[in-house]
Amino acid sequence: MSAIEQKGSKLLDSLGVRHAPIPIKKIVKQLNIKLNSFNLGDEISGALVIENGNARIGYNPFESEVRQRFTIAHELGHYILHKGVKKDGLFVDNVKVMFRRQNSTVRELKQEKEANAFAASILMPRALVEKESEKLYRNGKFLTDDEIVKSLASTFKVSTIAMTYRLINLGYIPGK
Repeated sequence: MSAIEQKGSKLLDSLGVRHAPIPIKKIVKQLNIKLNSFNLGDEISGALVIENGNARIGYNPFESEVRQRFTIAHELGHYILHKGVKKDGLFVDNVKVMFRRQNSTVRELKQEKEANAFAASILMPRALVEKESEKLYRNGKFLTDDEIVKSLASTFKVSTIAMTYRLINLGYIPGK
């Protein structure tokens, strides 16, 4: 298990979260991070602002619920993983390419990938994905990979794309 995966798992355990879908907004509030929806325009999905040790996550209310959930988890990832990089900071994430921006430094690209990995690990924890996958296989009905992805995405309230990547990264389905 990667260090990022361990941090996500440890956080969920400390808060007693054991069922899907993960209540990401509740988790953020339990960590005393302010959460606000803002009209961020068409290009921005979310932002994390840290000022004087206080954190605030803003997310775009005009995006789908699954996108909002991933954005909030991604910004939480920045908070958990990167708040020590600088005392005060601003992380802004573009809607089109959350893990890559033009003119990004290598460090920024690495931070974006880490925040995405954290978001995936907290919204789709390995243990819960295994548990829900086993339920699907136990029902005795043959399911295609696409049907499994759709079912799990619905259970975890994430996009089918996010679930596909997660299942590939966990080794449950082959990469395309």
